[in-house]
Amino acid sequence: MKTLTIIVCVCLLAGVVSAQANNSREQAKNLAEQAYKENAAKYAGNAEVLVKPGVLADRKSGTVKVWGVATGVGGGDPVEFALIPADSGKDYESLALAFASTADVDEALKFIGLKPGRAVDYARMMYWARGPRVSMTFGWTDDKGQAHEQPVRTLLRNSQTNKAWEGEWDYTGSRTAVPPEGVKVWPRWPKSPPARPSHPPA
Repeated sequence: MKTLTIIVCVCLLAGVVSAQANNSREQAKNLAEQAYKENAAKYAGNAEVLVKPGVLADRKSGTVKVWGVATGVGGGDPVEFALIPADSGKDYESLALAFASTADVDEALKFIGLKPGRAVDYARMMYWARGPRVSMTFGWTDDKGQAHEQPVRTLLRNSQTNKAWEGEWDYTGSRTAVPPEGVKVWPRWPKSPPARPSHPPA
């Protein structure tokens, strides 16, 4: 299974007041920018590694890392997204924000060998997303320098059963819009996220 790993600032996982959140988010953004510069220099000329702002893809290990920060949504709050762009305005319904563009994340997933599937299309009676299965993990370093990782699905609970979500994610690809001049543009993730919750386990 290919793995999409999300690097998240730990100080927001439990939720903090607004002023602290803003400061922590700016700090996390600075760390993402620093990591991009370091990775660009470290992997220059390496055809097996793709480096984009906020993104690091390794073809050999089949992993994509996306730098981001947790939104601080409270336990029990409903969420619609696991990860969205930092400028989406959907902080209130996502677990984390990414300091990366939709296009770069989509390119990274293709870079490690994934082929886009398809999204839900109610008009065509397609009610479940389809595509290569990916595993999404949040990783962070605590204030003592200890690294941690946790599957995103363990952070999501079914409100009716109060049990952790048992699904994974399908890589559906990201829809593109073609404006009059013919230049492709990638919409923000809330409209077309590269990875969506998969169909229920068999």
